[in-house]
Amino acid sequence: MSSFAERLRIQPQEVQLFTSWFRELSGGGNRIPAQAAAGFLKKSELPKDKLKQIWDIADSKRQGSLDLDGLYLALRLVGLAQNGLEPTVATCTSFQGTFPGPKLAGISTP
Repeated sequence: MSSFAERLRIQPQEVQLFTSWFRELSGGGNRIPAQAAAGFLKKSELPKDKLKQIWDIADSKRQGSLDLDGLYLALRLVGLAQNGLEPTVATCTSFQGTFPGPKLAGISTP
């Protein structure tokens, strides 16, 4: 597990699931193109303004794509936003308890 995943407290089962999604979306590459990532994150059914906020944080270097850590962060932020919390890095680092997992339409999650 990457140190970034550890800082976000991504659980081992989440690492396995999120990494499998990453491999599928990236086509086996090292980044997910913006169009594929955006389509995937839209399955969260969050409002566009929240999705833009999440994208801006996850793609902080403005590369127009997500690496694995970016996907970890985006999915963590989606879970927070779906539970009425502000999707920010500060919320991630100060959150107490078990993180809510992201809910994505048409995709089963544990």
